[in-house]
Amino acid sequence: MTKKRIGSFLLDPAPGLEHVREYMIKHPLPVPPTVRECAVQGISPYGLRPSRTSMSPSHTRELVERYPGLYRHADDKPVSSCDPFAREGFACGDGWFGIVDQLSSKLIADPNLVVGQLKEKMGLLTIYFDPTMLATPEVEAATDTAYDEAREESRRTCEICGGPGMYEARGKRISSLCVPCEWLDEIEEACRRLLACTENVDLPAFASNGIRLDAAKLHVLHIGQAASHQSSEGRARFPAIDWQHLDAFRSVAVVTSMSAAEVWCFVHEEVPSLAKTLR
Repeated sequence: MTKKRIGSFLLDPAPGLEHVREYMIKHPLPVPPTVRECAVQGISPYGLRPSRTSMSPSHTRELVERYPGLYRHADDKPVSSCDPFAREGFACGDGWFGIVDQLSSKLIADPNLVVGQLKEKMGLLTIYFDPTMLATPEVEAATDTAYDEAREESRRTCEICGGPGMYEARGKRISSLCVPCEWLDEIEEACRRLLACTENVDLPAFASNGIRLDAAKLHVLHIGQAASHQSSEGRARFPAIDWQHLDAFRSVAVVTSMSAAEVWCFVHEEVPSLAKTLR
């Protein structure tokens, strides 16, 4: 049997491929659910992690059921489709649900129009459509105008809560957020970094690593300072969060005096539920 040379190795492809084929038949990979199935199950689409800047399952389900032709890729299997919408669905926050809904009601004027991707990009609502040449010039002009108006509306609308937002650069990212939601984003990001600080280590290893411990304390301080910027109205949106407890962490003296065990307990006992509530 002729063998193929790959680099410095001699490989006999036939037996290996047959073995892989037999293994795949006996152990098939699970097929990820479609965007519509994810919405029904109340989970995030295949290509997104749960966050405050991704559309909720309830709003996703409402849109795909109201405009089935426009969002027909919601029924495509994500592993076999080349359209990002089949993997990500509505990759923007709930605050833009009204904008997307209103725009969708205008886009269906062209029955051949299909959304291939819908997301937040550079702080604005961005949509890519499947290629089509069947629309009349009048319908195409109307849909273009509707899309431009929706993008402009997203510029001044908070992507998360739907209130008045400010379009500006925040670090390396441009976004449209209101001040309270911007600080809530800071808390969620600090939670993510705290969990990363204690990942794959136990308490003794965490306590003995000064750099890791100092980084964790910095993120705890960040949570406290971000929480202090929340108004009474903003706090009322999340009654499950103990805001008074988080306020204590805005003090540098309080955070620096925390022991490794205290930081460890906060990360493992409170941070996961805090991050989940914010999402």
